[in-house]
Amino acid sequence: MNLSYTAEELAFAEMVSDWVAANLPPEIARKTYAGERFSREEYLVWPHILRARGWSMPSWPREFGGPGWTLTQRHLFTEIATVAGAPYIRSAPEKLVGPLLMAIGTPAQQAHYLPRILNFEDHWCQGLSEPGGGSDLTALKTRADRDGDDFVVNGTKIWTSDAQNSTLMLALVRTDQTQKGARGLTQLIIPMDTPGITVRPILHMSGEHHFNQVFLDDVRVPAANVVGTVNAGWQETRNLLAQERFNFARLGESKRHLTRLKALARGERDGDRPMIEHPLFRARIAQAEIALDALEVTTLRLLDAEQAGRPLGGGPNIVKLKGADVEQELLRLIADIAGPYGTPFDVRVRITGSDTVADAAKRSGVALAAWLESRTFSIAGGSSEVQHNMFARHELGLGLS
Repeated sequence: MNLSYTAEELAFAEMVSDWVAANLPPEIARKTYAGERFSREEYLVWPHILRARGWSMPSWPREFGGPGWTLTQRHLFTEIATVAGAPYIRSAPEKLVGPLLMAIGTPAQQAHYLPRILNFEDHWCQGLSEPGGGSDLTALKTRADRDGDDFVVNGTKIWTSDAQNSTLMLALVRTDQTQKGARGLTQLIIPMDTPGITVRPILHMSGEHHFNQVFLDDVRVPAANVVGTVNAGWQETRNLLAQERFNFARLGESKRHLTRLKALARGERDGDRPMIEHPLFRARIAQAEIALDALEVTTLRLLDAEQAGRPLGGGPNIVKLKGADVEQELLRLIADIAGPYGTPFDVRVRITGSDTVADAAKRSGVALAAWLESRTFSIAGGSSEVQHNMFARHELGLGLS
């Protein structure tokens, strides 16, 4: 196992650092570090800068418009850009939809959808979880019945991230009603402007809107929108979800939170000295940083294993679990610095960046909202409880009743 970078990789990292420093707009980086929300127009600024450079889809091969980077190069690029203050770009089109279409999409699907993903013309959501099914995706009940050249879809999806802004949904539906569990499932591309689709928001406890419940009532979808093989979509979905969980390490985001945490701890005082000089609080920062370092080493081990063709085993589950834990703890520490100032937070401060409130209250409101929102990290991509069960069953050989 090799956890060090080669000379070529270090040169690549230096090139990326220089380019990001020269091209990332300072106001975008400032708002990212402050935890402020972007308008739709602001959100697209950085993606289009990347597109002009040919880096909009870092994980894609050259033949589909990507840079053709190695796994290590992708890791370095993502971490460098994120730590610099580049905003998070939703990963579903790049790391889930795109690879699925490259692997099993028809030539017509590849020709239509992949260029639009590269240019950020479409916005995708995933139609997976359903009410009553928890994290057991094979328990889904949304059905798609063949009717001539179409499928007629009826059912509901829940916890659907960013559905309110999406133009397309990649949905897992049941196309064989005589089957149960993992059999009889199919992946289907559903345009979100199709008649019969209703999107109902699910507000976070911070007051923000990211999750949704999507209702599908007699929604007609062309059979040409099937991705892969009818009734054989479960294994394809499992492969995608394993990749998604690997992406949930979010090392760059956590490193950025750590930088902000230390800066705030130096500036905010508790009594006669900065909080960073209080032994107990300083120890908590150190423990979080140690956990982040361990997460990074684990991620590098997985990168090395994947590049060498070795099985990842339960590694993606570990990264998903600890990635959520580490980021939540860092955001909790930032909220603790805010202290009582954070209690009467107003979510509008984070969304609008309003200057009508005192700076301390503004920072505190943003900090508490971010920490509350971080609770979703334990659910998105498969809940922490499910990750524990999967690891226990498949890696430890424990029979769970």
